Amino acid sequence: MIGAMDSQFFVSCPVHFENELKAELFEVWPFLLDKDGRPHASPLNIIMEDKGGILIECPTHLGLQLNFFLKTAHRVVLRWKSKKIKDFQPLVHWLKELRPEAVIGTKKFRLKVEASKSRLNNEKRIAQVFHEVFEIVEDETATLLAVRVFDDVFTLSWDTSGDHLHKRSLRVEHGGAPLRETLAAFCVRQMLMDIPLSKQTGMEWIDPMAGSGTLLIEALSLYQPVSTRSYAFQNWKTSPALLKSKEFLRNFPAFPVLGTAIGFDRDPSLVDLMKKRGLTAHVQDLFQSGHEEPPTTFRAVVVNPPYGERLKAEFGFDELLETIQKKLRPDLCGILLPQHQAQSLSRKVKPLRTSQFLNGGLPVEFLIFAK
Repeated sequence: MIGAMDSQFFVSCPVHFENELKAELFEVWPFLLDKDGRPHASPLNIIMEDKGGILIECPTHLGLQLNFFLKTAHRVVLRWKSKKIKDFQPLVHWLKELRPEAVIGTKKFRLKVEASKSRLNNEKRIAQVFHEVFEIVEDETATLLAVRVFDDVFTLSWDTSGDHLHKRSLRVEHGGAPLRETLAAFCVRQMLMDIPLSKQTGMEWIDPMAGSGTLLIEALSLYQPVSTRSYAFQNWKTSPALLKSKEFLRNFPAFPVLGTAIGFDRDPSLVDLMKKRGLTAHVQDLFQSGHEEPPTTFRAVVVNPPYGERLKAEFGFDELLETIQKKLRPDLCGILLPQHQAQSLSRKVKPLRTSQFLNGGLPVEFLIFAK
């Protein structure tokens, strides 16, 4: 059974999100639970900050829990074994000494091999050796063993997440130009950077072009554990019983919901979808609507408008920003645009901050404007 001894986990994230992931790790760390269901007292030890992720060391049962909480991460991977090997015969001998069942509770697992800059760099041949030693399966529900060979070092890691962590639930419906949940959470976190938690919990969120409502859902549930899906480690026979219990998340302290949210879209089918997802939503065209009531609390507008890559924009982005300021009167406004279009804004009002990243391979910029 997985014990309390320290293990290494590599938490991956989109490139350039590393600082945000690090901040998120320190935020959630105090709330994780020991195997007895009580608060833990273990330190978070960051071993390395790398492009696309962070390597940490901690008790195994704490590292596994990160799957529930990290909103900007791709995966949580448990480093298992590592050894420098330059020939196939030593590789076979080493693999025969390993016991995957001691970690995942079974000898069956899936396999993924990546090799470069090493004497053994034939990925198909390496995979064949693993097939000869272990029982490799194609079952998508089986745990994945990731094998990375670099500079002659074999690093074996177990995927503890299963599905990509941006998949918060089994939802398959989405709008015409969906934004990944990890990217939406990053945008929300950027907007909240200078806002105290006491003010965050009373915020009013509005998305005037909400689509399926992903930005709003990520805003409201930013600090909530994700309990609407399963994770690979929960199928391991060796995982602590506490982590597999349906009542597990009830043991955590109460986490705040960040205010209220309302989504607008001119497509009735998307408004219906938002309502199915538990949001308050209305059919409304921002440019044809009247003025919203003046906010009585701190109002944040966040929007990922159509910009001609998948959905055609029928307005200028200077016009969009001016209309948002005039009709919605937000205290804070965040807008996601392609980089070339973001740089063409007139910038009558200087952004409070900007962030650049890739959205489906497209370079985008998230601009935040203060009242």
